[in-house]
Amino acid sequence: MGANIRSADQRRTQVQAPVAPTCDEVVHRGDDSACTDTIAEYRCALPSLNDASGQVNVTSPLPAPISLLAAKTRVLVVDDEPDIADELAVYLERHGFACSIAVSAEEAVAVLRRDSDITVVVTDVCMGPLDGLTMLKNLRRQVGDGREFECIVLTGSPSVDWAAEALRLGEVDFLPKPIRPKQLLASVLSAEERIRYRLHQERNLRNLTKEKARLRSAFAHYVGSSIVERIEENPGEIGRRGTWQIATFLFTDIADYTKFAEITDPKQLIAILNAYLDGLSGLVLEYGGQVDKFVGDAMVAMFDQEIEGSMVAQRAVECAMAIDEFSDGFRKRLKDGGTTFGATRIGVHTGQAFVGNIGGRARFEFTGIGDAVNIAARLEAANKELGTRICVSDVTASNCMDIEFRSLGDVALKGKSEMHAVLTPTKLLRASPNVGGGTDNSLPSPLNDADQMT
Repeated sequence: MGANIRSADQRRTQVQAPVAPTCDEVVHRGDDSACTDTIAEYRCALPSLNDASGQVNVTSPLPAPISLLAAKTRVLVVDDEPDIADELAVYLERHGFACSIAVSAEEAVAVLRRDSDITVVVTDVCMGPLDGLTMLKNLRRQVGDGREFECIVLTGSPSVDWAAEALRLGEVDFLPKPIRPKQLLASVLSAEERIRYRLHQERNLRNLTKEKARLRSAFAHYVGSSIVERIEENPGEIGRRGTWQIATFLFTDIADYTKFAEITDPKQLIAILNAYLDGLSGLVLEYGGQVDKFVGDAMVAMFDQEIEGSMVAQRAVECAMAIDEFSDGFRKRLKDGGTTFGATRIGVHTGQAFVGNIGGRARFEFTGIGDAVNIAARLEAANKELGTRICVSDVTASNCMDIEFRSLGDVALKGKSEMHAVLTPTKLLRASPNVGGGTDNSLPSPLNDADQMT
């Protein structure tokens, strides 16, 4: 049977109230218990719809709609007595709801599948061969698609077992017969508000998820995505000061940058520096490290054993080689545009350092502190005297499995009392899918970027 989705006016002109049954007339539905589901009870319960003769009164005024918010809420009324379903639907439509009716459990499922806007179902318990509670047990499963709708259960059974079963099924509204119109209306309004509350909560959750993703992306620009993931997995990390651990540090600096900054237009300088540091930081993240900080033209990166696992020294040196390749291409592009840009000098060292939050209560940063950090900085500076672009300590080199090095001898690093064996990488002994991965030579020219800023 097709769903009855006629308008309220169409239903009122077509439905005539039958003669009310006597009090002895009882309809047995579905099991051995008797449900006093009679039209007379509905007639008594809905006096505003009937005149003294018991006929549907299509001219008598009804109470004004109580809820303006209910204007767009769709309700499905399920009862195997079509005239009862019509009367309930007419009453609810007069109060601002849009109603459909179904006269069987099977038809109710079909209507719900077809009309995804229905959010409230008002259903009788005793209906034909399939009672309402059995229908409710299968309704949500049969409709599927994660539909959200509220059910209001109507029954003439005096037993509390029906109510208990309805509540167990998650149907929070249970109305005994005879139905009082205002009680029905209040239940539908309450169901409407529960649906709206859930939709509001779901919308808030979606917005929070989007905002979390936005903040995560923004935060990752400052501390690196690996740190953000670590904080998300262990929120207590935010308040933890840090630990002493083995880490590999990478320092970079641009040769003759002070002179370059002095003779370059400020807008052009900013554009060039941003494009350069963007390339470097992208490579650090690609190789599993994190950018500790930028200091002018210099960059400090950290490859943290605790975060990234094993082979951090290998990754750090591979990253240094990729930075060298990127920087060389960057300089050539600038030179083709008439701008001279210095070579990038890189120092890499592995050692014990304090890794964690450094600073005061008002502001702190996640960084590394210790002699290992200082040695990496001194190795970067040693490139100037040694005529190289990458200096790696013997400690770091000994932890690299697939990189060929050339020894630069024992070097006295500035500020250090002991000599340090220094090497420079010459060849990657295996093909690395990462090397050059962040060196997109199709990047816009920094000179063009500078022109766009004017």
